[in-house]
Amino acid sequence: MGQVTIFEKEDCVYCKRVLAMLEKFRGCVLQEIADTRPGTPAEITIKTVDCGKETAYAAFCVRRTGTFTVPHVFFNEEYVGDATKFMKLDATCEGGYNVLRHQLLELALKPSPTPAFPPPPDASLMKVTDGLAFSAQPTARQLEALKSFGVASVLNILRPDAGAYSPKEEPICTSSGIAYAEFPIYALTEPSLLKALEKLSEMSRPVLVHDDVGLRAGMLVLLAAANEMLLANAAQSIPAVTLLKWAKGLGLDLEPHATVIQTVLAQLPLSQAKSLQNETTSASSSTTTAAAAAAAAAAMGTSQSIA
Repeated sequence: MGQVTIFEKEDCVYCKRVLAMLEKFRGCVLQEIADTRPGTPAEITIKTVDCGKETAYAAFCVRRTGTFTVPHVFFNEEYVGDATKFMKLDATCEGGYNVLRHQLLELALKPSPTPAFPPPPDASLMKVTDGLAFSAQPTARQLEALKSFGVASVLNILRPDAGAYSPKEEPICTSSGIAYAEFPIYALTEPSLLKALEKLSEMSRPVLVHDDVGLRAGMLVLLAAANEMLLANAAQSIPAVTLLKWAKGLGLDLEPHATVIQTVLAQLPLSQAKSLQNETTSASSSTTTAAAAAAAAAAMGTSQSIA
């Protein structure tokens, strides 16, 4: 039983069109096998992976395809193509199906990918500055290894009732000599983000901020990097469009939150420069300007997976 995997994002028109096309082609190939090889076991499952909800899967997709766009299609572990390829196909059994016919026939008769594809992603530690990083929910093994990455503290912004929340996280961190704090963000509002920034400024550096999928953590870290740039006079102002560009370079889609990002940026810099005082590097200006350099250069390539 072969598997088609589509990396997608919610509300992506092209993703929906590619999914509909492949569902039709699946019917075409299974009908052909039933007509020409009666009794032959054949099946194709179609699996969708939402890159917008899981930054680790987004990073995996970028590594495999070299682009930040979706959709991307895999037959078992083999990369087949993106929207550009599929939009050129006629979505009929007489047209587009024939282009992929041989691959689909082989896929229908193959076993499912072993191990499972895509593999369960390790949380990627996305380093934005020398002192600021974010990730999705780390595993226990990854938390134990944070010290080897030089991480001094962890700020968990997950709600305690979130599915990914683990009460074991604090004892794992503290036993590893890593400072740990929780500051749940229940809603992405200006007051909650400003309070979270104040809490983050108190954490020893380098600090890892995480939530369940990395989206809110990434937003908070980028706002913190913007705050430090303003405190260090590395920039006079930072518009929301700039931060959104940084986010895109890190594989984050923060466009739906552009309004609250703009309102928070308008309140920066925060009056207390605790975050700069806590930096472990000797040159804070080079640290803060690293945010712009890393993000503008699409820093996904400089990210690292937590061992």
